[in-house]
Amino acid sequence: GVYMADANLVAEVSSALHEVLAPTTPPERRQALQQALQQERSRAGAGACYLAVLAESSDEALLWFALAVHEAALLRAADTSGGTAERQQLRAVLLGMLFGPRYETLPPSARGKAVSLLARLVVATWPAEDPTLLPSLLELLAAPGA
Repeated sequence: GVYMADANLVAEVSSALHEVLAPTTPPERRQALQQALQQERSRAGAGACYLAVLAESSDEALLWFALAVHEAALLRAADTSGGTAERQQLRAVLLGMLFGPRYETLPPSARGKAVSLLARLVVATWPAEDPTLLPSLLELLAAPGA
């Protein structure tokens, strides 16, 4: 992909998520994994690692987590470490997810989360960073087949 992803990190996160979700995981282990995942979710600068996941993955748990990482970053919007460029990449990826052929194959939980993240992104960045975003979204929504 175009995005810098730490493949090992993403693989570890993915297996941790699946272990957390597995009914057979012992409670103590689940709790330890959840703590590690929460730390990763709120790590400053984590967003960049997960752009590739959003752009390419079809793993429901991983997609949801990648969206949650970006959501956490937006909620810390005072932390602009991601900067405009990263938010623009995120926006492009989300638009591709929601308005491209991939939408059909997205798991419902990821669709919902992507929609709410895009809404947050619009609120956080419009109109200062991106005066054209809202009009172009409205155009997309008005397009036939949307």
